Amino acid sequence: MVLYYTHCYENRQGESRHLLLKAITSYIGNNKKAEQLVTSIRYKDKLGKPEIEGFDEFSISHSERTWAVLIGKRECGLDIQYPKNARFQEVADRFFDEFDKEAVREKGQSEFFRIWTRREALIKAIGASVTMSNTPSVLEEEVIFEGRKYSLRDIDLPAEEQTGEQIDLNVAVCIEGHMEAVEIRELQKQDKKQEKTKKRKTAMEAASAYLANRMRTVLEMQTYLKQKAYSVDEIEETISELKELKYLDDYYYALRYFEYNHSKHRGSLRAVRELEEKGISDEIIGNAREDYFYENKIDEYEEALGLARKEVFYLSEDGSGCIVQREINNRLLAGIGRKLERRGFCAEHIYRILNEIRNLTDENI
Repeated sequence: MVLYYTHCYENRQGESRHLLLKAITSYIGNNKKAEQLVTSIRYKDKLGKPEIEGFDEFSISHSERTWAVLIGKRECGLDIQYPKNARFQEVADRFFDEFDKEAVREKGQSEFFRIWTRREALIKAIGASVTMSNTPSVLEEEVIFEGRKYSLRDIDLPAEEQTGEQIDLNVAVCIEGHMEAVEIRELQKQDKKQEKTKKRKTAMEAASAYLANRMRTVLEMQTYLKQKAYSVDEIEETISELKELKYLDDYYYALRYFEYNHSKHRGSLRAVRELEEKGISDEIIGNAREDYFYENKIDEYEEALGLARKEVFYLSEDGSGCIVQREINNRLLAGIGRKLERRGFCAEHIYRILNEIRNLTDENI
């Protein structure tokens, strides 16, 4: 008999089947065969005792974070139970044999859970219901039920590795016939790579998180998902769905980008360059720029001229409120030209503005 266990059970959907697969793989040494066996699991009767055709007997139990399975050649039962608050004497009086009831009265809750797990192990071995009232006393190592002998034994599982502390857990096994040695094996935890794969987000979940802080372009999203090592099909499917939901929209992104750019008193060429770097097509950029300028009646030449004039004229520092004009020379003009170019205004507008500034006089103020 082999008892496999883990103290890392989380009761997730499908987790018990996965742990059973790991246990059977270890038991027979063949993962492919184990997968075939696990998929053929069925139940002997309405009480739900599981069996696998062509495989040995087994019994599964879990309590809180501990999961275990007992596997062997003969009929067997396994039960594990962490103590918890319960009306134990009332339960004992209803279901236990007279000798077992008396033991609970004398020794209290700890004895109740020890007897409960032994009784459950017996019930699982014979395939009966937990509510059956004619179970024999399970205080002894051997029990006769309906003419058949069963052997009972308490098992001590090793402490949880993380804490190293002894666990307060009742574990009992029941085997048809005489008792035999029970080998105890811990199911190995998943390695870090497996855990990372298990916890990995779907492409849509990753994309949604990436969109949480601000809008993204289609190219930005493609690049991000590629860096996260999602497949081409996953990326295409995710981006297609995001487009349908309007969470990815390069035209709207460009429109808002021109709005932001204008609020910073920048020329549209700067926005165009940056949008191109973000992977938006020239056609979409052109349409967004034209629509934004038309709807907001933007005159870039006048805005650039206003910025240039601020470099030429300034408020007197003597407190008189007078506006003073700087000396217009090549150095000033070159500085204005560079500033307008950095801000993204076109060369045509810059040349016109520089020529206009050359002709400025105090009368233009």
